[in-house]
Amino acid sequence: MSIIRRFQRHWRSLQYFSAFHTGKTTLAYLPHTVIIELASGCNLRCVMCPHSFNHRWKDGVMDMTLFEKIVAEIGRYAFRVILQN
Repeated sequence: MSIIRRFQRHWRSLQYFSAFHTGKTTLAYLPHTVIIELASGCNLRCVMCPHSFNHRWKDGVMDMTLFEKIVAEIGRYAFRVILQN
C-alpha cells in the first residue's frame, strides 16, 4: 500500500472518530470501512444487537443482485468490507 493511501486511510479514521465522539450525524467524506449484514435472522439475544430488543423488521437474506450493486458502488473508496451473518 502506498504512503499516500495509508495517510488517507489514517486521516479518514481520525475524521470518523472525531465525528462519532462529537455526535455528528452527517459526514463530509465517504467511509473507509463498510459493514454489510447479509442476513437478518438470528436466534441469539446479544445485549448490543437490535435483534434483542427492537425486532420490527422481517427476517431474510440479502438478494445477490443487491449485494453485487453495493460492492460495485463502494469499490472505489472502501478500504475494508466486513460481512456479517
